[in-house]
Order: sequence, then structure tokens, then C-alpha cells
Amino acid sequence: MPPVEKKICSRTLPIDILSNLPDDVLDDILMRMPLPDVVRTSILSKKWRYKWKKPYKLPASFFNCVHLRHLSLEDCHISHPQAFIGFDRLIFLKLYNITISYTLLGSLISHCPLLEQLVLLLPDNFNGVIEIIAPKLKSLDFTGRVWFISLKIVPLLEQVSLAFRGGFFLESKPHYTRVLESFCTVEHLHLDNHSLKVDNSDVPIALDNIDLEGSFGETTFNNLSIIMIRSIRGTNLHMQLLKLLLEKSPALTRIIIEALTYEDYEILKSVIEHSEFRCASPDAEVVFNYYYIYVFFDNSGTLHVLDNSGTCHVLTIL
Repeated sequence: MPPVEKKICSRTLPIDILSNLPDDVLDDILMRMPLPDVVRTSILSKKWRYKWKKPYKLPASFFNCVHLRHLSLEDCHISHPQAFIGFDRLIFLKLYNITISYTLLGSLISHCPLLEQLVLLLPDNFNGVIEIIAPKLKSLDFTGRVWFISLKIVPLLEQVSLAFRGGFFLESKPHYTRVLESFCTVEHLHLDNHSLKVDNSDVPIALDNIDLEGSFGETTFNNLSIIMIRSIRGTNLHMQLLKLLLEKSPALTRIIIEALTYEDYEILKSVIEHSEFRCASPDAEVVFNYYYIYVFFDNSGTLHVLDNSGTCHVLTIL
């Protein structure tokens, strides 16, 4: 190209042609590149610093890394090939804000036969039933929105933390029975209030027709020693769940009960102190607390919000 034409062309084209492509075109380009090259694009410019963090489709070759022992994936799209034989050495798996169907997620977990620790932080648009088959699993930490988790084969499970964001229907007797019965080997149990919701609204419902205790017969949680239940309400369902855990946990040493409101705190405290619930463990320590927020302004006009977890949120008023 003659020098004059080159000069004219340079004046008419954007300085950064690639960055001015439509986002969907850029995403398609990134998804077709090897993962190390995608990460390297973060040094191109400030505009490119975080582009690689958009959901990235893992290439099929990634699933050939059969010697992995620890795997953490964030903000990516997972669709493993049909020929995937599994990560037969993987012992730790963390998935954060990933895009995957619930059937493929269950398949991925079941293809990790040595998996011991599983951490799932799923986006709110995730739904379905997750089936967990993990004969070596010892620790499960779940946060997200899902209809149900089926702990199908977890004979060594010791620690469980569940924080469901809606969609968990405890009024379906087969559901809550299957979940709680799978806790027979668990030693440490942490339940968030969202795990105990009985419908899709935020209004607690007293379901008098639910008999949690009568649904389990001789089932006991022989290994359960530490329980923490956050933001529990004084509703019928929550009270029955608390009664069940106390009466069927003979090895219990400590249970921490955090009521959602002061009224719930008074109800729960009164019931426990008046021995309306029988505790199978004579040495169990019962710790009560309730959620509160303390708000105050300092001299500079800064608003401080302190909750009972010790977290202080600061907001400057302009």
C-alpha cells in the first residue's frame, strides 16, 4: 500500500480494532483460545484486564488432565465430552459461579471417585436436582439456589454446610427424610435459614401436618457433635427440626442457635430452658444468639452498620 493510502487508512480506522469488536464476537474468540492465552489478554490494556473472567468454555482437552488432585474453577462454562472418564485422582473440587447443567454437575462429581472435599457456590439462575455420588466425600459446603440435593452415596461424610437460596421444599416428606438421613455419619452440621424455608416467599409458615420426628423411626445422628443453625424462626417446622436434632444426637457437645429476631430468640430460649425438648446428650452446650443490626453515625457523617457476626459495613453519606 502506498504511503499516502496508509496514512489515510490509519486516520479512518480505530486505534484498537480488536477492542471495538462487538462483545459477543470477542467472547466467541476468547472461548476458542487456549486457557493460558486467554488469561494473558489481561495485560493488553485496562479494558482487557477483566475480559478473560467472563464465562469461559473449558476446551475438551482440559478433561484429559487426569492427574489433577486439586481443582478450582470460577466463572466458566463446563460441558465435559461424552468420552470423559473422570478425574480419578481428584480429592478437592471447588466450583464458583460456573455454568453447567445439574445433570452434568452430578456426572462430574460421580466421575471423581477419590473426592474428599466439595465446595459449590452456584449462581442464582441454577436450578434442578443435584445428585451426589461420592463414596470418599468427607466435607460438603454448598451455597446457591437449587430444588434439591440428593446425597445418594456419601458414607464417609463428616462436615456439611448448606445455605440454599430458595427452592428447598421441606414439606415434601421424601425430600427432607432423604437429606437428613444422609447425615448419619456427619460430625459438624451448619444450616442457614434459607435451607429451612418451606416455600418461595420470605414469610415463615407453620405446617402442623409435618411430623419430622415420626418420619425417622430409629434413625439417629450418632456422630453429630457440633451443630450451628443460623437465622432460625420460631415456627412449627423449625421447632420440629431443632427438636429432632437434639433428641437424636447422643454425641452432641455444642449447638449454636441464632434466631432471626428477638421474638424468635425468646420463644426458642423458653422452650429449651423449660425442657420441652429432650436432649439425648447430657453434656451438650446450648448457645443462643439472635440476629441484630446496630446503626450509628460518627462525627464525620459516616454511617456504620454493625451486625452480630462482627462485620462492620461503612457507608459515607454525601
